[in-house]
Amino acid sequence: MRLRRVSGVSLRTRFVLGMGVMLLPLTMASVGMIVVFERTHGAIHDVVEEASEELKVFWRLQLLLERANSALQDCIIEGISPRRCAGFRESRQTVDRAFQGAANAPFALPEERALLHAAWEQWRRAGDIGDIALATPDGRGVISPEVAALDEHRNRAVELLEQAHDLSQGEMTNALTSARGSRRGLLFLVMTVLVIGVAIAAAGATALARSILIPITALERGAERFAHGNLEYRVPAPGPPELHRLADTFNAMAGSLAKSHAALAELSVRDGLTDLFNRRELLRRLTVEEERSRRYGDPFALLFLDADQFKTINDTYGHQTGDAVLRRFAALITQAVRPTDVVGRYGGDELAILLPQTSGAGGRAMAERIRRILDREWAVVDSEPLPPVTTSIGIAAYPDDATSQDALIRAADDAVYAAKRAGGDRTQVAGPDL
Repeated sequence: MRLRRVSGVSLRTRFVLGMGVMLLPLTMASVGMIVVFERTHGAIHDVVEEASEELKVFWRLQLLLERANSALQDCIIEGISPRRCAGFRESRQTVDRAFQGAANAPFALPEERALLHAAWEQWRRAGDIGDIALATPDGRGVISPEVAALDEHRNRAVELLEQAHDLSQGEMTNALTSARGSRRGLLFLVMTVLVIGVAIAAAGATALARSILIPITALERGAERFAHGNLEYRVPAPGPPELHRLADTFNAMAGSLAKSHAALAELSVRDGLTDLFNRRELLRRLTVEEERSRRYGDPFALLFLDADQFKTINDTYGHQTGDAVLRRFAALITQAVRPTDVVGRYGGDELAILLPQTSGAGGRAMAERIRRILDREWAVVDSEPLPPVTTSIGIAAYPDDATSQDALIRAADDAVYAAKRAGGDRTQVAGPDL
């Protein structure tokens, strides 16, 4: 069946017709598979269930016969007495009841029932001999001829039960073989229907694809450009009205993703707690500034700031208060610096400020400005009061104090720790005497 390309036919109509052509044979194949499964599963289940019940009956009888024999042997070995031999008598009664129940059970083969009755008769003889042997014992540890005859009848009963067991096992095997044969025939029928269905579905899919391939190609080109990172590209809106709406939705999604991409790019360089630049972005900016400084000869300064007694605040007030202190600390420092300065969280409670085109003296002036702002505005907040905080600041300038990024960081870090060792709440400039 071929679909004609008619102008003005909506995609919905085309898809309904195409899917109808494709799904009809596949539905027929699915129904056939369900029928195969139900018939095969039902047949196998019935056979296995019936045979399992029969096997359980024979297995239980064999087990009970073994227990009765063990009870008799224990009675003879330990010395015949009413108390010691009560176990055999109880076991015999249990076996008799089990045979009685098995005789009333349904069996698929008459041979199974005949073997069961023969085994029961052998057990009756064995039980009668056992009663006689227990009534006329010939001494502890001596097995009388009667007991030997009992073993012969019991063993014969076990052999008959094993034969019945084998019959049930063979019955189940034959039934399963027959069920598998039926299943193969049904599966062949289903596979035939499935192959025909796939062929019809392929023909319908080809016709459907041809009816909408051209307008879809334009959307595909747009999606390919978008997938390669061109988030500014917008696809045209060709073809049926549904594709117009699809193109509009695609373009709206592209705009939303472009905004989300920009937001994610910003989040990837920000610290989650303080909203300052994270360490990776801080080091990247430091590398850029170092290269720029080497090219143009401009100095720059690096400040390391450490909140004094921050561990004590965490231990005394808890980490939530510590986080609030760190956010307030970062906010006040951000207010103090210039728009061109870079403020980042280097790690823990240690912040860093990159001051482009700034000498060591300019860095010291910025450090004192920050300390004054902390003293003046720390407690001016709308929320609950925060514990007081001072800061130790270490300053290193490029190229006066260091001529490489690693050396500059080490110099600033040494300076801030020197400030903390001196009691904190002070500014320390890097130098060879640290």
